[in-house]
Amino acid sequence: MTPLDGLNRLLAPLRTRIANMVARAVVQMVNDEGQLQVLQLGVLDGETRDEVERFQNYGLTSVPLNGAEAVVLFVGGRRDHGLAVAVDDRRHRPIDLKPGEVCLYSKHGQRITLKDDGSITIEPAAGKDLILAGGSKKVALVGDVTTGHTHSFALMAPSGGGPVTGTISSATDTISSGAGAGRVKA
Repeated sequence: MTPLDGLNRLLAPLRTRIANMVARAVVQMVNDEGQLQVLQLGVLDGETRDEVERFQNYGLTSVPLNGAEAVVLFVGGRRDHGLAVAVDDRRHRPIDLKPGEVCLYSKHGQRITLKDDGSITIEPAAGKDLILAGGSKKVALVGDVTTGHTHSFALMAPSGGGPVTGTISSATDTISSGAGAGRVKA
């Protein structure tokens, strides 16, 4: 046995642990009942890992579909403690975004897109309503008629005057303008 053979035998366990630190996997099952989501993943051919903790970005959460793909880190190269750090599903990911755009989407086709031009588009699934803040009023969709509607308002009069309240009724489309005014394009 040469000194190189001895060194290779000595380094073999370390090489295996390093090779086992990062893996691609396929989601087989999701448990979303706890404070931290856990996944069952198929890692290598015939290797299934249960109770793999999934870390998600603060403020965003999702429950991936079976068949989604994951990147898994195994702490110290030990396969008994996996951490899923990214999960994606190429079957449903939009592929029509411009550089810099951001999109929240689902398998049903709903999308919220922060567009490159600064606008925001909200697209419900085909044939579904867009409901804001859990209310019961529908938002006008492209092609909806928005004439002849009434809006309530409350304003502070200039120069320290009291509040001004009332309603505005319109027989034509209106778009507010001025400081603080927004615009809904439907």
